[in-house]
Amino acid sequence: MCLTTQTPAAPHSPQQQQEWARPWVQRYNLTYSHTHLQFYAQIALLYRRLIHAIKPFSPTFHSASLLLLTLLTAANCYSQPDEGEAQTSADDSVANDTRVIQRTVPAPEQEWMQAYMGDENSNNASNNIISNKDVGAMWLGEGNEAFIGLFNPAATPYQMSVLLLSSKPSKLTQTNIFRQLYLDLPLYGWSTLNILLPATLLTPELPERVIGPGGLMPTSANNEAETPDKASESTAAAPPSEGDAATTNIAPPSATDIAAQRIQAGNQWLLDKGAGSLTIIADENTLQWAIDASIANTATTSGLVLWKLALDELNAGALTALRESRVSILDVISEQSKPRELLERKQTFARAGFTNDYRYIIVPAGDVDITYTHTSKRIRHWLNTEFKKF
Repeated sequence: MCLTTQTPAAPHSPQQQQEWARPWVQRYNLTYSHTHLQFYAQIALLYRRLIHAIKPFSPTFHSASLLLLTLLTAANCYSQPDEGEAQTSADDSVANDTRVIQRTVPAPEQEWMQAYMGDENSNNASNNIISNKDVGAMWLGEGNEAFIGLFNPAATPYQMSVLLLSSKPSKLTQTNIFRQLYLDLPLYGWSTLNILLPATLLTPELPERVIGPGGLMPTSANNEAETPDKASESTAAAPPSEGDAATTNIAPPSATDIAAQRIQAGNQWLLDKGAGSLTIIADENTLQWAIDASIANTATTSGLVLWKLALDELNAGALTALRESRVSILDVISEQSKPRELLERKQTFARAGFTNDYRYIIVPAGDVDITYTHTSKRIRHWLNTEFKKF
């Protein structure tokens, strides 16, 4: 009996091909769709042509061809899942993925420090700043917390050293008042250490995000809609699981934390070099960190120099807290300040409790070199008259 008589003639229209192939699919109990039926019809037609091409009494080839058809149709079922099944699988994988991602920003400061110190692995290693590296340049801190400091020791140092807080690399390397004081003060007995603090305006702290079914979402810590009461209720209702300890996200240190670590490291460096006390010099970018350091290191911080701060940058509460540390303040003011502003500044410090411990000097306008030289001389005079030398 001819094998081809068991297979009806297959039509060629897409709808008829689907109807013709449906018994094949039901026979092997396969999952099918509109696309699958077209595929099965084409396979079946190919199978029929193969049978016509051989002798009718070839049972071996008939069995082999049936096996080939079964394997091909089964492989197509696995390779082309239904759209609904694929979408469900994708939704499940996204819903189960709750990894916490900390958004970070590039670290140009780190790249610059590596280039400045001559790190061969740095992308900026060919920069010209390497050849101009200060002889006192060194790494302070350890590991990821390492940062650059420029140390200029005095030949015959006094008991007091000066710690300069620079907010950007240019204040370490280019002509400015910080660079001028770093070079001048050691010539008259005060060793100086100029350290680089993080630039808060260039490295904002970004909130954490969680990958959830709806995409990136703020974590509960940054969700303003969640009140403390709701947070406590959710915490009480859901006790931590065994895997929570491993998946807990630890936020990187803030700019304030980094600044505090660097100031403390610089403070300790100078003390280890024999300093008995310190004077800190800060500008508008490092003012708050200088105040915090003066309060935290009351025993060793004796003086604070403020460089050209605007009146609205002087926080009365911070000044009152600073007064308790009994630090002496030298307020360097621009010549362009009006008499009324000078009076308001004196009153602001007086209300905070600074009387004999507060002094201000006015920086004359004009040539930059003359201005810096004059300012350096006035600061040296203040150090001479306000603190003991040995």
